[in-house]
Amino acid sequence: MRLEFEDFELEYHSLCGYDDVSVYDGSGSSSPLLQRSCGDSLPQPVVSTSNIMFVEFITDIETGYKGFKASYSFVDPPGVYVLPPD
Repeated sequence: MRLEFEDFELEYHSLCGYDDVSVYDGSGSSSPLLQRSCGDSLPQPVVSTSNIMFVEFITDIETGYKGFKASYSFVDPPGVYVLPPD
């Protein structure tokens, strides 16, 4: 899967200690972390190694920001190439 952020504005902290979006390569937060983002810089697109991706949004609800918008698509996992039919 591929997750691409279209808009992103969360509270900034050097360690993303207030608000953050974490993307994991699997079905939950115990899966490998692919990316953790906060602040107002648009994160890079993220690609999982399978058809499962877990996205977690955490906020401390202290300061309100715009939030984020993202879209997903299904792509071949990195390193996997599908040959066209004969």
